[in-house]
Amino acid sequence: MVPKLLDLAMNPRTTGQMRSWTFLALQEITDENLPADALAWSRWYQEHGSEKMAEFERLRAVMTGFPVLTATTVDHLAAASVANACRAKGIAASTIDCLIAAQAIGAGFSLFTLDEDFVRIANCCGLVLWSRPGIEG
Repeated sequence: MVPKLLDLAMNPRTTGQMRSWTFLALQEITDENLPADALAWSRWYQEHGSEKMAEFERLRAVMTGFPVLTATTVDHLAAASVANACRAKGIAASTIDCLIAAQAIGAGFSLFTLDEDFVRIANCCGLVLWSRPGIEG
């Protein structure tokens, strides 16, 4: 993806607006804060591109072992129930957090997260948070 964005940024036919969007996309994808300069980005990619690709491959290898859950209508209805249970206890919860909680509950999974919002959500519904034995959380 980054090489294609670099090609777009360096193309003289690319409009100024498209070039600006390209640099924003590069910042979002790489989590780098470089100037809107195609040569600076090209140098960065030559120096760090292989590191980022290796990081991505390590993440892909770890994530391969996890199931992908596609949200169904039942999941969305369950998420609404989670949201209502939270609201009834005065807890604000985002729509996506409620959907994640509902899917974990429906699948009988424990949820591993570092997001404290799920601790509050778990106090309102049947969400089980994963914890490593011997670790208080």
